Amino acid sequence: MTADAASKAPVPASSGNDADDRVRALRRPHPKLFRYYFLFSLITGPAFPVVFTILFLRYRTLNYRFDDEGVTMSWGAVFKREISSVFRACWFRPRAVRRRPK
Repeated sequence: MTADAASKAPVPASSGNDADDRVRALRRPHPKLFRYYFLFSLITGPAFPVVFTILFLRYRTLNYRFDDEGVTMSWGAVFKREISSVFRACWFRPRAVRRRPK
């Protein structure tokens, strides 16, 4: 590849910020979530096997996807579920506070 071709190569939108790159690289949940699911299912008492199985399958199939538009979370093997949260740019103009003279 020549120097001219390399300079014209498209630059990813998230280049230059390591924190953004690390967040975008996240795909799987933290292992502490599994511990939480286990402890929660222990609290359910006799329903432990059923609750733990459901939460275990949710943990194993849980995926995250971060992009420029927002974050998407999906889970489920048989009944697939997906939630998307879209980020919008909100620009607020603070109003000038008018104080009446006393």
